[in-house]
Amino acid sequence: MKKIFKSFLLTIRIISFIILFAPPHVMAQQVTGCFASDPGMGSTNRNDHYNWAQGHAASELQENLEAKIDILYSCPSINDNAFAAAFADYSVIIAQFAQKANCIKNDPGAMSTTRATHSNWAKTKSRLQLLENLQWKAAVVFTCLDSREQKTFFVALSVVIAQTTPATIITKNPGGNKDAPGEWKVWVKTSPCSGRFDWISVAKQNPSGAGNFYFLVDHIISGTGCTTTGCTFERAMEVANSVRTSPRFANYCCRDYSVWENTQTGKMSVVLGKFGTAGSGWQLVKSDLCCEEAEALAGIPGACSGATDNPGVITDIKCPPGSYKVRNSQTKKLECLCNWGLVWNSTKTACVPEEKKHTDCSGFPGSIAAWNEQTKQMECRCPEGKQWNYTKTACIDKREKVNCPPGSFGSYNSDTKETTCYCEPYLVWNSTKTACVEPAELVKNTDCSKYPGSYAKWNEQTKIVECVCPAGKKWNGTACVDDVGVCWPGSYAAINPQTNKTECLCNPGLVWNSTKTACVPETKKDPGTKNTCTDADNAAFAKIMGTWKAYRMHVNIGGSCDNVTGTWKVTEWCEGVDATNNPSVARINGTFKGKMQSGSLQVEWQHPPSPNNNKGAKGVGSISLQSDGTLSVSWGCGGNLNR
Repeated sequence: MKKIFKSFLLTIRIISFIILFAPPHVMAQQVTGCFASDPGMGSTNRNDHYNWAQGHAASELQENLEAKIDILYSCPSINDNAFAAAFADYSVIIAQFAQKANCIKNDPGAMSTTRATHSNWAKTKSRLQLLENLQWKAAVVFTCLDSREQKTFFVALSVVIAQTTPATIITKNPGGNKDAPGEWKVWVKTSPCSGRFDWISVAKQNPSGAGNFYFLVDHIISGTGCTTTGCTFERAMEVANSVRTSPRFANYCCRDYSVWENTQTGKMSVVLGKFGTAGSGWQLVKSDLCCEEAEALAGIPGACSGATDNPGVITDIKCPPGSYKVRNSQTKKLECLCNWGLVWNSTKTACVPEEKKHTDCSGFPGSIAAWNEQTKQMECRCPEGKQWNYTKTACIDKREKVNCPPGSFGSYNSDTKETTCYCEPYLVWNSTKTACVEPAELVKNTDCSKYPGSYAKWNEQTKIVECVCPAGKKWNGTACVDDVGVCWPGSYAAINPQTNKTECLCNPGLVWNSTKTACVPETKKDPGTKNTCTDADNAAFAKIMGTWKAYRMHVNIGGSCDNVTGTWKVTEWCEGVDATNNPSVARINGTFKGKMQSGSLQVEWQHPPSPNNNKGAKGVGSISLQSDGTLSVSWGCGGNLNR
């Protein structure tokens, strides 16, 4: 059990409450004893309290209950044992409403509806401790209820308090036998409609009046105890609790609820009010429902019985550690209050012991100080909507809280240690990375005009759009041309501008031989010209003549063994020369000349200025044939080239 200290416990304030808040017009019964000075407070007629409650605000009802309990505490005719017995009776009523409103869950003892539980606990406490606990529970439960239930709670507790006289407390159950005969009976409210709790009541006399009609419970469930014959209060409460869960409640509930479905998302919603709607975009599923029926149909537990955004119904909130939720009767909203003995920390994110309320979490960006009830220690935690990063040194957004572009979702990135947006399955980022789209949309918007004869196509392996040659065509380095198969040695496929057809053309510096089966160096007719190459160098040159290609470099070798000429091609950053996904990268076309020496070609190479090299470049290098049949080039983007 928990307790709370309140300033109104002083006897002086008790008298002010009597004068200000006692129902002045209630004169149904002249009660002597504790309430002799105010017959209204002492009335045992349920309708008297109900009628008085209709004309007063929630704050007045709550203070009236507090004043009544204070009066009993100070009443000289009620000894400590009698006050402990009254404490148990009141606690059962409070617990029944607490369970319905889902209040004080952190105190299982206070939530119990078994009288013996409260009676046994009361025997271990002082009179003042019982008062403090009783006032605390009554205040918490009252603020948890909506306006209609607050009045029901006020009436139920007021009647039981009014029946607390020295005589009724001492003789209520002599000998402790709950099955002994008594005056209490169980009643069912037949009109108007009711909530799950107030449709069944315990009273000595028929509580009908002020537009409310009651019958003994055996009127709807024959053979029910505590009806034709009275029972002790404890036994009557047990019967009432048993009947209260009956499915026959469907005949007496308030059918003020309807269920609606969102036509776009399929989401269900519960709406309060005979003529209420969920608004545009929602269609009615079913109306004229009890609260519980509406919750079951919508599949939303607690939607109308304590946790919903619908107007007129309590909206649930999640309280920080060490606090509990209560309903503020002025603002009509739920708010969080610290448990007894605790105070808010400096950031009001948890209730902690007074000496622990200042905790520095600045070393863990984004975190807040919170009290751990298990370890009894303050610790730094991530607030709602945040989570620890990979190293638990800072709080970052949870994936569902990140505002990602259309077609993408947030997920924790273990590399960056942050929440990153990723495209949904089968979608890809657009060129500006402002949305995830179908690959077909990227293909549609790709320009391949810089690569004549090609078209845009999505590459499933590289996940990029590429410009490719259509079937029957191949890339010759500058355009897509007819695939003429393998050209003769020393030649390459290209479009003949005269015939506009693809054919094999000799590499620079070469000419067709007499049978047109290979391109060879043109024979010089000057008899004074002498070939200075050795037979071995001539043989080596014959093997390297022609076109060689690698991913990052192309080379064409022509001329003669002792007067070699040629061209070479790379991209500015040594990317793919024939790649179609890098059109903005400049292509560099260079030349070289040289001579075969000892089986390798020694050259002087150069290339003109480029976008990132406004002076161009030149140098010396070598070209040689490797044992695996590939060609090795020592400058440019290098690597091993193939035919």
